[in-house]
Amino acid sequence: MVQITFFAMGLNPRNVPGFRGRALCHPGGDTARAAVEKKRCTRDMALGTVDQWVVNAADPSALARFWAFVLGGEPVDREDGWAFVEGAAGRPRLSFQPDPAPKAERNRLHLDVRVDDIASAAAAVTAHGGRLRGKAVTDAQGSFQVAHDPEGNEFCLVSPAGR
Repeated sequence: MVQITFFAMGLNPRNVPGFRGRALCHPGGDTARAAVEKKRCTRDMALGTVDQWVVNAADPSALARFWAFVLGGEPVDREDGWAFVEGAAGRPRLSFQPDPAPKAERNRLHLDVRVDDIASAAAAVTAHGGRLRGKAVTDAQGSFQVAHDPEGNEFCLVSPAGR
């Protein structure tokens, strides 16, 4: 039997093309312990669930209003300077914490916002203080338009193909 430690390489064996072996896993990626306990990889191996997404913001209240427009919901300002948009049933909250430092680099994580019509959504985003980067792109996965919120945080307007 050959054991390949996918998790040490940051991979999930279920997502490796051509992998046909038996995948053992353990929360936290402890494959040796998983092999001893004979635990198979399942979607139920999550350590937790997303409670909220938190974005650093120079003006949390303004970003909460922008994102409430994009995603729906009511923006809420907290007394401590934070603001948030409560997620719809079963969705995480999107929160904004005060951070006076300007955004300097590209996001390492971004939201894909599913829309019915990218062109009209892009026009609405720019009308509410966002901006677009480049043109909409269409590929085998569908169409997307890269956008930025008023503080420069990247997100994409997406219209997936066949989903």
